[in-house]
Amino acid sequence: MIGGGGDAAGDGTEGRDGGGDAHDGDLQGAINAIVAAQYPQSFFGIDPNGRSAVVHTTGNHEGFLIMRGGRTGTNFDADSINAAGAALEAKNLRAAIMVDCNHAQSGGDPDQEEAVCKTGIDQLDTTSKYVGGLLIESFLDKGRQALEVPADMSRLRYGQSVTDACMGWEDTERMLNFTYSQLG
Repeated sequence: MIGGGGDAAGDGTEGRDGGGDAHDGDLQGAINAIVAAQYPQSFFGIDPNGRSAVVHTTGNHEGFLIMRGGRTGTNFDADSINAAGAALEAKNLRAAIMVDCNHAQSGGDPDQEEAVCKTGIDQLDTTSKYVGGLLIESFLDKGRQALEVPADMSRLRYGQSVTDACMGWEDTERMLNFTYSQLG
C-alpha cells in the first residue's frame, strides 16, 4: 500500500511522499517504493492542462514510511517502530515514520483511534526517535455509510465518510487539544 501526500513511486507532485506498509504489515514493499521514488520516474498521467501526457519526475528524497498495521496485527508499538526505523537506516534512507492511527492499528474502529494516537504521542515524546507524525481519519460525523451503486445521493448523510470509518469532529477536537497539550 502506498499512501501519503501522493504515490511514493512519484505522482509528479512536489513534497514529501509516504510509502505505507502492506495490508499484511510487511514493510519491504514500502521500503522498496521509497528507494524507487528517489530516482527519476516517467509514467502516463495528466499534465497541468488536464491532458493525457507522459509525466517526468526528478526523484524525491523526502520519502517516509507509514505504519498501518496489517493482517497480522498492529505495528505501532515501540519495538515495531524501532525495527522499521532501523530497516530504513540500513538502506541509507531517511528514517522518518508516520503512524496511521486508523486501519489495522485500530481495527478500523474510530473509537480506538484515540488510544493509538496517544501511544504515538508518547513515542513522539519519549520512546522512538523515528516517529515524525500521526495520521488520523476524521470527518464531521463519526462512522461510515454505505455508498450503493448506482448511488442515490439523496440517501447519503452529509458529513459522514463513504469509505473508511472515521472519528467525528468532537472526538477529533478533543484529540487535537490533547496532542497540543502534550507536544505544543
